[in-house]
Amino acid sequence: MKKILAVLMAVLLMLSLTACFNLGDISKDDPNLGIYNGVYVDMDGEKMPMDEVYEGENYIHLGAAGHCKFCLEGDEVKATWTLFDEDFTVMLEDERSKGTLKDGVIIIDFLESGIKLCFAKDEVDTEELVGSADESTELEDEASIGTDESSSAADTPNIAGYYEIYSMQDGDEYFDYDALEEEGVVGLTYVVLEPDGTGMISVFGDEYSLTYDEDTINVEGDIAEYTVDGDMLTISIEDVALVFMYAGQGIEDNTAGEGIADITGYYEIYAMDNGEEYVDYKTLLERGITGDTYIELEPDGTGTIAVFGEEFALTYDEYALSVEGDDAIYSVDGDMLMVFIDEITLYFKLVTE
Repeated sequence: MKKILAVLMAVLLMLSLTACFNLGDISKDDPNLGIYNGVYVDMDGEKMPMDEVYEGENYIHLGAAGHCKFCLEGDEVKATWTLFDEDFTVMLEDERSKGTLKDGVIIIDFLESGIKLCFAKDEVDTEELVGSADESTELEDEASIGTDESSSAADTPNIAGYYEIYSMQDGDEYFDYDALEEEGVVGLTYVVLEPDGTGMISVFGDEYSLTYDEDTINVEGDIAEYTVDGDMLTISIEDVALVFMYAGQGIEDNTAGEGIADITGYYEIYAMDNGEEYVDYKTLLERGITGDTYIELEPDGTGTIAVFGEEFALTYDEYALSVEGDDAIYSVDGDMLMVFIDEITLYFKLVTE
């Protein structure tokens, strides 16, 4: 990725354009754009007004082309965001916060800490929002009690879904998410649990079928105990504890599936922007760059990115492209694919699916 970035910077300097570009020109009709003000903070199920927890301004300002501003306690930082259906992700530097965006309301697990932050547009009735959220929590609690009783009889708990690796403890050694991602483990190690008590576990890319009941997971005859705490699934195998985070409702119900977004196709470069200079398609075409810079994404989560004729293998999930071990977050708006590499935004247009 650093090599790609160096090439991009060199080309932008070479072109040295003075034309400016307003990111609002892209996706300006997107109803999700705008300011979402802080509503409440949810800590272990207890909701408190956000301004009582974080003094000062609290908001998320979603801009076009995946750019946004994130502000807590008056401290505003630049960030990027993506949205697939209702699955919302905001990236603050290298830290990810996942959640949902629906009907003018954003709810995120802040930095995946378990603290949930709620933001809403001005037109949303926040009192009704907090009330409905509390009612929803009560209903979920009641439903979970009923489910536990019924599933106990069937020996199949209601924990179906897709879980991504989050951390690993091997004796005295602990590997957090960043360490696993750096080693290329993330994306290759996950668990899929079906409602009927069957499923699959992938460990570093090797897949094994499994069955599970309320206490254990049976992987091809080997028994492992597990526990569930909120969104976290912990599987204990002798001295090793694998911790997985819930990421969606399984392969068929979640477009992420095995962490792969449905954006396959061949994309050609359309524009480039580094925040100060914008290079449009016409200029790229005149300089002979358009045919040499493209992205091709395969259905299996692999692909190729060519930058001015030099090709690099890549993998991708629903949040980022990984090129030579480095991640670049991306966003999709219609037939436009936007890839963010440090301060540079590359715009690719879908040519063929």
